[in-house]
Amino acid sequence: MWQTLVDIKDRRKQAAKLLVSQACSQLTEAQANLAVLEQQKSLIQQSYQALAVAPFSEQALMSQHALDNWRQQLAIEQQHINALTQQISEQHQQISRLQTQLDQRRTDYQQAQFKLEKSKEIKQLYEHADIAQQRQQEDNALDEIPFRRPSAGFEL
Repeated sequence: MWQTLVDIKDRRKQAAKLLVSQACSQLTEAQANLAVLEQQKSLIQQSYQALAVAPFSEQALMSQHALDNWRQQLAIEQQHINALTQQISEQHQQISRLQTQLDQRRTDYQQAQFKLEKSKEIKQLYEHADIAQQRQQEDNALDEIPFRRPSAGFEL
């Protein structure tokens, strides 16, 4: 009975350990995705900055059509920046959720580990109690055997 309980607690601990591992992987992946998004945003911001000052760095006058195209390109770059900013914000929220989930799974794992250890201790206590009880029964059985004095070969 106690071995079954210990086995169940051990399986729960192993399942909790697997969940911790999965949560760690998800968090690592989310953090890597965040780094990629931040790098993309940085590149687009640099492109935006270069595009924003382009008409002013040239001494040539721009036609209205070229000016409209420039404004359109600037708006597109700004939309990209806004979209990446939104994705980064969502990624931060996801990382926060994953961190909370990981913390909870680590707590669950620690509880499973604790319960497993306690189950093992209880099993040992019961095994020792069973052994002590068995010894007591054997001792009682020995007490019930009538005592005979060994004779020196003389029968009375």
